[in-house]
Order: sequence, then structure tokens, then C-alpha cells
Amino acid sequence: MRPLRRNRSTDQRTKIEVLAVVLDILAAPQRLHDIDCFFRLRPAPANPPLGLPAVLIPAGSPLTAERIALGRKLYFDRQLLHNRTMSCAMCHIPEQGFTNNEVAVPVGAKGRSLKRIAPTTFNVAYQQRMFHDARDSSLENQVFGPLLAADEMANPSVGFLLETIGEAEDYAGRFEQAFGEPVTLVNLGQALASYQRTVISANSPFDRWRYGGDENAVDDEVKAGFPRFTGVVVPLRFKAGAPSAPSPKKDRGRMGITDNPLELYAFKTPSLRYVAVTAPYMHDGSLSTPDDVVRFYRDGGVPNRALDPLIRPLQLDDEDIAALVAFLKSLTGENVDELVKDARAVAIGK
Repeated sequence: MRPLRRNRSTDQRTKIEVLAVVLDILAAPQRLHDIDCFFRLRPAPANPPLGLPAVLIPAGSPLTAERIALGRKLYFDRQLLHNRTMSCAMCHIPEQGFTNNEVAVPVGAKGRSLKRIAPTTFNVAYQQRMFHDARDSSLENQVFGPLLAADEMANPSVGFLLETIGEAEDYAGRFEQAFGEPVTLVNLGQALASYQRTVISANSPFDRWRYGGDENAVDDEVKAGFPRFTGVVVPLRFKAGAPSAPSPKKDRGRMGITDNPLELYAFKTPSLRYVAVTAPYMHDGSLSTPDDVVRFYRDGGVPNRALDPLIRPLQLDDEDIAALVAFLKSLTGENVDELVKDARAVAIGK
């Protein structure tokens, strides 16, 4: 990946998206206070797990039990797909790290394969930019990308989607209970975002060692891998270059959003937490294991015209690679099974 750069076209697009949602709010004067959602953030009241800071919650979109439960139901509901055959959770599978370990890229509406992997929902509450190309800036707005994309959930319009939910018997009174009003563009995004902000995982073995002072939380190989990571990988910023294999359908990455040639093959760098349970890797799912990824960067990526100059072969032997992989695997939070159990506590939608 190459570094992401902001530019005028990106800023303009973001302003237009925010303006569209604000105008939707202004259409209902009794909800003017919700404009705070886009301009102020406040920490969540609960203490975060060891290793993570407090989650910042939009002031106009507070977490409540009703909103979280509604968002969880929506996340697992096949009614949100145009032909009612798939839900969000069928690409972001809880038991598979809230992604899909079984295929390189997931399958969307009408059996169409997508061009990128399904990013994990783990700790998405901390992300400032959404999607592999960083095209959106909030969880509330992000949900409409897949809901309206023709090759994903294929709803033909926002109005069609709102009518589908509004007419569904199993949602009768749910939005009124959570938001004091029927389903709208704004509260649909808030409900889904509310649930996703609860999928938080940390207090990993690495956290308990590094931040908790427990020397027995990790083994010597992990302790050896961490300084290798900070000493070799971090100074190189762990950026990727082009896709790991030539493809007849080139994915231009961030350039596909901005039309900026400096952002050709630029993709957002994902978190390293829970990396052991969120295979496959790279934006196109072309690498299967953490070991594959480390060796890919060890070899300097794939030569191409957009390759960042900081990507070059690294002096890593097999012992170094094993230590780095052990470090990466130590970043999986302790509550993954609990989050899966919580996710499956809701009845699957129609």
C-alpha cells in the first residue's frame, strides 16, 4: 500500500455526504439536536479493555441497549438484501473473525464475487476512515455503501430499503422504541453503527504482557518478535505495493476514489489486532496466512510503477519470520468467543 493523501476532491465528497445527511435531519425540525452526531465526539462510558483507548461515540448517536439490539438484528437480517437471501453477517461471519476465512473474496448479490475481502468488524469503532480505499468517514454513513452497491446487497434506492424495513412486521415499533420515530436514513445508520461499536476486542496476551506487566502472558518467541517488528517493520511503515499477483482486472485502490495518480494502488492499512483469526490477507485476499504476509514484505512486494520506495527486501531469516508471526498471533483479544456468542444471541432474520 502507498500512503493515503487527502485532496480537494476527497474533502469535497465528504462535505457533500455530510450535507446530504444534515439536510435529511433538517427535514424533521424536532431532530435538530442530532446534528451533534457529525460535529462532536464523546468517550463511551464503559472502561475499554486493556490495550485500547476509550471509544469515541458521536454525541448525537449515544449507545443504548435498544439501539444496540436493533443494530444487531439488522446486521443478521437477510431482509436487508434486495432479494432477501443474505445478511451483513454472511460476509462478516462472527465465527470467522467477522470476515470470511473460506474464500479469497466474498460473494454478494446473485452470486457475484466481489473484488476485495470483507474487512473485519472487530474494533471498527476506532477507525477514522472506512473501506479499503478509505472513502467514508463514519460508521453511520458507511453502512449505505454495501446496502446500495449493486454487487453487494443491491438495494435499488434508499427509499426502497426504508420501505422494506418499515413494512416488515418484525420491526414494528422497534425504531420507535430505540429512536422515538419510524425508520429513517439517519437512524438506520445509527442503529447498525451502534451494534458495530460493541464489537470490541483486546486484553490479548500481548496486552497483558506489554501493558499489564505479566511476564508469563507470552512466550519468549513473542518477546523476540516485538522488537523485530518495531525495529524492522515499523520504520518501513509496513506499506504494501501493488496487488500480490497480476490480475486482468486491476484494482486502482484509493485512486479509484480520488482520481489522483499519486494514490494508485493505495489501500488503507488494517489493524494488526486479531490478525490471526481474520484471514485471508491483502485487499484481494491473495495471501492465506500471516507467514505468507511477512514473507511477501520480506521479499519486497511486487515490482510495479506505483511501489512505494520504502518497500524493499528485508533482512529477515526464518527465525525472524517465526518470531514476527508469533508476535502477530499474540494480538488476538481474549473475548472473541464472547463476541461470537453475543452475535448469535439474536434470531436470524427472514
